[in-house]
Amino acid sequence: MVNMCSIEEPKEITSEKKFEDYMAKVIDCIMSLLKERGLIDNYYVFQELGFDIAVFIVRAGLPTVKFLELKVYRGQRRGGVGFGNQRGESPQVDNIIAR
Repeated sequence: MVNMCSIEEPKEITSEKKFEDYMAKVIDCIMSLLKERGLIDNYYVFQELGFDIAVFIVRAGLPTVKFLELKVYRGQRRGGVGFGNQRGESPQVDNIIAR
């Protein structure tokens, strides 16, 4: 029998850091279940490694990495989430445009 993770959904997100911490727990739970089911060999979840969350996954001996940059909308900018600096520039923006 596969165990299911029980992560309580927060009632309110008061900061981007709290959202990142919550999402890291969710990702860890999902990766743990995938490992338990034999769908991946191993995984590592890191926070603040250039992006908000980095997930290193090993499947069939082959490494894969996923980088996540999380944003929280709290009404500070009507109709959008701030990204980059005032001129719309940043290493994160450059990486997205380059793809």
